[in-house]
Amino acid sequence: MALPQDGQNANGLTKVTEIPKGKELIFIDPTTNEGGIITLEDLTTQILKNLTSQTFALDQGNITLIEALNKLNSKVFINAVNLSTFSVNIKISKETYTSFLMYGATSQNNGFMYIIFIDIVSAKRTVNFIKIADFVANRTFSGTYSDDTTTLTINASETIWGGIKLLMFK
Repeated sequence: MALPQDGQNANGLTKVTEIPKGKELIFIDPTTNEGGIITLEDLTTQILKNLTSQTFALDQGNITLIEALNKLNSKVFINAVNLSTFSVNIKISKETYTSFLMYGATSQNNGFMYIIFIDIVSAKRTVNFIKIADFVANRTFSGTYSDDTTTLTINASETIWGGIKLLMFK
């Protein structure tokens, strides 16, 4: 990444998708024309501190994001058995779509996170897995949902050491 020349049009700079560690960012207050330099790491810390300490008006009341995540985590289905097929009984609406956040890890370097989308009855309850992140490139998941037994069955292409966790979106 080359530095821009004096008077260079900012739109002419090379676009990047990731800022390398250790780089610094320049900021300017357009009102006062004052500015400064901050490292990416310091900016990240500042953003995370603000996100974790700020309270938000949520269904559960005015709470921080950490408190909200802790409340959600207390309602997570967890199956920590080393399997490749998992089943959970949960009754879901026949007329509305249902989504779960599924996550886990098979080792410290092989985590995964997917959204599980279960369609409505008239669409034959198809179960889709939308990958958010998976550090095992060839791992796949498939699933079925039965309204008769209210059972969601998840099949993995390999044993999931350490199990899975599911969080339901309402």
